[in-house]
Amino acid sequence: MSTTSVDLLRRKKFTRTTSSPKQPTDEQIELVRSSWERVSELRQESDSAAISPAHAFGLAFYDALFALEPETRLLFNNIFPQARALTGMISCLTRAPAAVTAATTVQQLQQLGSRHAQYNVHPDHLALVGPAFVSALKQRLGTEYTPDIGDAWLSAHAFAAHHMRIGLVTQLAWDGRGHHSTSATCTIQ
Repeated sequence: MSTTSVDLLRRKKFTRTTSSPKQPTDEQIELVRSSWERVSELRQESDSAAISPAHAFGLAFYDALFALEPETRLLFNNIFPQARALTGMISCLTRAPAAVTAATTVQQLQQLGSRHAQYNVHPDHLALVGPAFVSALKQRLGTEYTPDIGDAWLSAHAFAAHHMRIGLVTQLAWDGRGHHSTSATCTIQ
């Protein structure tokens, strides 16, 4: 991602949408799945032999996230295992059967958002994930990256972030913590 793009995202006020984004299309889901498979097998010359290509993506994702919003670094104790956990979750999701119902997916995303309240994730942090994913995809896929791949991931992210936000905001309200604190850190689930 160019410096200009990072600067624009840093300055952008991320706002909630009132309507639920549409589920990604079958074609977008297939692009997410196939591009993730490619990310998982594409080793770069600069990669350490001790980590998988997928794990290297996770590290690139967190680098991009921290470039977009440096304060998010305070939410994490140790990025190395967190990147492995993130990419394990992505691998599991992208390999899940296509028959998973929309209602089940929405419920699981809301539960995931709710769990993020304990990590002091602010609802606006969820908007950073899509752009950080695209940045990491561009880095890891290189010339194989296409705008359609980025759009597919952003569509999947918009759907997931919307429902995670509902769970997160609901949990924060339930806990009486409608504000952001930096006292806790994200950990592997």
